Amino acid sequence: MTSARPTEVKASALDQRRNHTAIVECNGALFVETTHISALFDRPHRNIMRDVERLITGGAIDALNPERISYVDSMGRVHDAYRLSERDALVLMPFIGGKRSMEGQARLVDEFLHVRRQLRDAKAMQGNPAWIEARQTGKQDRRNITDAVQALCDRAFSRHESTTPAGLWITNATRCVTSALFDVSGERITAIRDRLTARQLRRLAMAEETYANALYSLIDTDAHHKAINEQAKHAVQAFAAVTGGREVPGVDHSARRLVAVRQSGLASLDVLNESQAKDTDDFAMP
Repeated sequence: MTSARPTEVKASALDQRRNHTAIVECNGALFVETTHISALFDRPHRNIMRDVERLITGGAIDALNPERISYVDSMGRVHDAYRLSERDALVLMPFIGGKRSMEGQARLVDEFLHVRRQLRDAKAMQGNPAWIEARQTGKQDRRNITDAVQALCDRAFSRHESTTPAGLWITNATRCVTSALFDVSGERITAIRDRLTARQLRRLAMAEETYANALYSLIDTDAHHKAINEQAKHAVQAFAAVTGGREVPGVDHSARRLVAVRQSGLASLDVLNESQAKDTDDFAMP
């Protein structure tokens, strides 16, 4: 058994893995935690841990391979767990008993295959010139929103309205835009950008531009920074609503038409069809 110090993992984070599974990708290799295997096979986690440790003792699993971690359950108790490689998880499967053994094996294999397909599709997509262009455009818009948030943060500092570090301001702005556009299940945008399609990247860039413009449109007024951030949030939510709502990263439905709306700060949405327009009272000055 490895003597590495356990890495604490919050229980709530165990359900926030890539592609709505607990499969984690690192440098092309896939890993799964024993907590997820326990759920798939409907077996007590202590039994799964016992099986892993027996295989380590017997040499079927190299003691240096599994990463020893820990997690906190809903009662606040800390438990040990392992993060297994794909190979070690497949070695373990036949040794897990229970009524759902066959079902658990099928589901775990399907999850590994699903993530591998998504990685393959993402790699192919990233070779497309349209994707490369959208990614580069997105980097510029990312700088725009960062500059806008930094400017508002500096303004709040100079007015003695806030002492929150600029990094947290930028993180909150990014989370606001991301959550409005995508169903990310707790993932950070940095973890999903490479999975976004070219259209989704363009949509993200437009949303970040919308947020930045909303900040700049009010930064020279007497409005409090919280009110300005709230207006930017409303602008992004309105943009998301008229361009398809929240979607799954990397899943591009061609039937969805991206409405080419480039809002300028708190600009009116009158350019939209009446059925698509959001009540403009949301954009009233504070």
